Amino acid sequence: MGALKMEQKTMALHRARFVDWAPTAIVAIAPTMDGAYVAVAREDGTIELYDAAGHWTCDRRIPGAEGASITSIIWCYFPKSEAARSVHSVRSEEGSVIADSRMFTAGLDARIVEWDWNTLSPRASSESYGGPVWKLAAEPIPKENEQRLVAACDDGTVRLYTVEDTHVGGAPGVHYKRSFNTIRSRMLSAAWTADSKCIVSGAADGTIHLWNADSGNQLFRITAGTGGTRAPNAELCIWSLLALSDGTLVSGDSSGHVQFWDGNHGTLLHSFHQHQAGVLALSANPAGDAVFASGIDHQVTLFKRVKEGEEAGTEGGGGGGGPTKAAGGRPVQR
Repeated sequence: MGALKMEQKTMALHRARFVDWAPTAIVAIAPTMDGAYVAVAREDGTIELYDAAGHWTCDRRIPGAEGASITSIIWCYFPKSEAARSVHSVRSEEGSVIADSRMFTAGLDARIVEWDWNTLSPRASSESYGGPVWKLAAEPIPKENEQRLVAACDDGTVRLYTVEDTHVGGAPGVHYKRSFNTIRSRMLSAAWTADSKCIVSGAADGTIHLWNADSGNQLFRITAGTGGTRAPNAELCIWSLLALSDGTLVSGDSSGHVQFWDGNHGTLLHSFHQHQAGVLALSANPAGDAVFASGIDHQVTLFKRVKEGEEAGTEGGGGGGGPTKAAGGRPVQR
């Protein structure tokens, strides 16, 4: 018998090490108009885009930069134009459009930035002209080639900007238009009414202001708190605001109150104290008949509109081990 001949083969070895992934806190959430995608901003400045229509996978990610401090994130869109087919739309690897909106962020660095999801880099960056920005809000009914947005600034002023349709020759980024009257406190929150005619803003001194978006005139001023009053010298921050489709205004403040106000006269309709700490986030369903509130006590509370004769009440649930800083919902339609 012949001698057996054994062949020696080499086998490549790969050494892998695994580390625990510790994601930073989410500070802002904004869905696209159709709700198909959701943008998420984290405490370290990272921005992620999630496929909400699929399996909630992270479609793409913009790494955070050192010193980044995002406080607000919004989408702008132009429904009467072909902007959804422009080169600046969010596109898949095959080239198809997956989001027909343009995304903007603002933060404590006093910059308002438009992001390009295809290059994963800033497309345009503008000065706020009012210091740190605590909240951005885009009007729900944009014009054909222009959409307005407002910023609640640290210097006590609400500032109005416009976003131009780049598909018809407009410039990228935001363009400063005007400032409303300054108050002696930080502006912390802002929202548009459903008809895009008015802007509501909340301040660190416990006041809520309703502004005419065209003239800039203040229509009325509300002093928030339980029953519309508060203790002397007690700080009351209006951290979150909503304007429902029927004109009702909703506020969430640092005392844990969620209050509903008449949007025509500024009178208090209902006041709820379901939270033990500040309410940092408010969101409503598209119909405007259900409002969600959450904040520092990591509880989520649902307020439902009830018909005459029905039993009124609220629903609540426990969250995780940390504060809820953001909530997102599709814009309330008229």
